[in-house]
Amino acid sequence: LQDALYVLDLCIREGGDSGELLFEAALKAHALTQHELQVSFLQKLHERHSPGPWTNYYLSSGLLELKRPQDAMEAIDREVAAFQSSGLHIDSVRAAAHAQLGQSREAADFIHLALARLLAKINDLTLSGVSGAFERLITAAKMCPDERELQWQVEQKMLVAGIATESYFEQVRADEKPC
Repeated sequence: LQDALYVLDLCIREGGDSGELLFEAALKAHALTQHELQVSFLQKLHERHSPGPWTNYYLSSGLLELKRPQDAMEAIDREVAAFQSSGLHIDSVRAAAHAQLGQSREAADFIHLALARLLAKINDLTLSGVSGAFERLITAAKMCPDERELQWQVEQKMLVAGIATESYFEQVRADEKPC
């Protein structure tokens, strides 16, 4: 994956400018958690081409990782406005952005909305996408004071669905008290 990103980055540096090339490079950067590159590629795509579906979503997820919640909120709003996007991934970005902004009530509202979605009905996300959305939800829930019950609900849904990530288990192990 790293080699693929290197080749795509090289193509872009040598003058490659297609929207498909920039989006593919952004997806590779996302998969490798290289969020600064992800955001850079998507910003170039938006400057030079009409954004397509998912481009503002991936931009918003990268911006969240860079702790730029207001920009992430604006990007996800553009995704929804342009493509009538909705779903778990949108709810999770909004929850995380509100949590990073210190807006606990709004974050909790979007977490509740996300938890009400039936996982069996999600057909526009990969397993990795669903897992990433739940990572954002659990992180957002932990940032909301007085929302321990909500955090527990997110954790339970992750565990029941089998999508709890290694970072979740690392945190659980870190919180365990020795005998």
